[in-house]
Amino acid sequence: MNFSISKPTLYQFLYALCVLVLFLKSYEITFGVWLFTAFITFRLKYSFSFFKFLMAFVTIILIAFVVGLFREPLLKDVLKDITMLLKPILGLVIGYQIIKNNQVNTRTFFKIIIYTGLLSALIHLGILAYSFAFENIRTVHKLRHFGGYFNDYETYIFVILLFYKEFKIDITRKQFYIFSSILFISVLFYFARTNFLQILILYLALKGY
Repeated sequence: MNFSISKPTLYQFLYALCVLVLFLKSYEITFGVWLFTAFITFRLKYSFSFFKFLMAFVTIILIAFVVGLFREPLLKDVLKDITMLLKPILGLVIGYQIIKNNQVNTRTFFKIIIYTGLLSALIHLGILAYSFAFENIRTVHKLRHFGGYFNDYETYIFVILLFYKEFKIDITRKQFYIFSSILFISVLFYFARTNFLQILILYLALKGY
């Protein structure tokens, strides 16, 4: 019996994996998954506009390298700094490569990111439910310790859902209420002021202010 997986399905799985791996709270594992995904989705052609955008982050690495020449940092600190500075570059490259290689249309793209955000929220709420039942969570501090301190991705997805009509996202009104409710509850239980500020700023920006 032959088993095969299509490239679009593989890329969508890798995209979701890159988002959900953050729950492991291990920078090394996250960086490894992102590096693997960047390698698997590698492409030979990049647009000039994307390359220019990427150069801003490459310049930061070059500046850090030059500054390092005048110091005597430990090898472990150098490696840590390199991986930290490479992470945003990897994130941008992975997003670009997955979308370009997949040649997805706008509707499919929004569905991928929304369902990934929804899965992230359900995992977060599941962790909280388990921790409340078995880890004796009774304070906000312990709740954030087990569930996480913030989640920018879920925040962005929640705001995108608020404008699902403007983005022409193919979901029903019932789905909108269910998805947005789950995401809002999940974001709420991070108790992160930054996430609430993000919601406000993004909402006003998309309203044209």
